[in-house]
Amino acid sequence: MKFGLSPCQEKVRWADTLEQCQKAEAWGYDSLWMQEHHSVEEGYYPSPFVSLAGIAARTERVRLGTGVIILPFYHHFHVAEDATMLDVISNGRCILGVGAGY
Repeated sequence: MKFGLSPCQEKVRWADTLEQCQKAEAWGYDSLWMQEHHSVEEGYYPSPFVSLAGIAARTERVRLGTGVIILPFYHHFHVAEDATMLDVISNGRCILGVGAGY
């Protein structure tokens, strides 16, 4: 069995999210998942690829997933390129999750 975590993204500081991700990796979690939300008052991070790249720089083993990229908002080449770049930055730890909407 594998365990993943969607770290706090609501009304928190980025430093708190990073700390939670580092602790999750230390505690043996297998993956971390960032959501995509736009224009919501709760303060979610709107760009999973950017936030996961930041998390990749502070972790070593845990897999990094988008939960999910809303495909109609993007050109498919940009999604493919961003996922590939995250995979390079993270040394092969990217999991691409996509969807048609919220």
